[in-house]
Amino acid sequence: MSEIASFELTDINQLPEGQSVINHVSDTIVNHTRVPLTVSLGETELTIEELKNLKENQILNLGKATDEEFELKWRHLVVAKGKLVAVDGELALEVTEVCGSGE
Repeated sequence: MSEIASFELTDINQLPEGQSVINHVSDTIVNHTRVPLTVSLGETELTIEELKNLKENQILNLGKATDEEFELKWRHLVVAKGKLVAVDGELALEVTEVCGSGE
């Protein structure tokens, strides 16, 4: 089950004159909606036999250099690109380019 983030709606009296309450509520909900993002580290192919014989500690080449840019995706849409970094012992993405922001 997905976790629902809590947020507060702005008091209706604080909305600028002429602004629709419905648009404000919709924007507030959309802006607080969490979406799953993925970063693919690479791809490889194995035969069925190789897959059946896969062993612990075996290394699979993913066909990507460690210093290449990686894509941050929402569904199949690339939303940003960046470099892999380590932060507090965890893998992270340092964003170097935001894609399709329309700005």
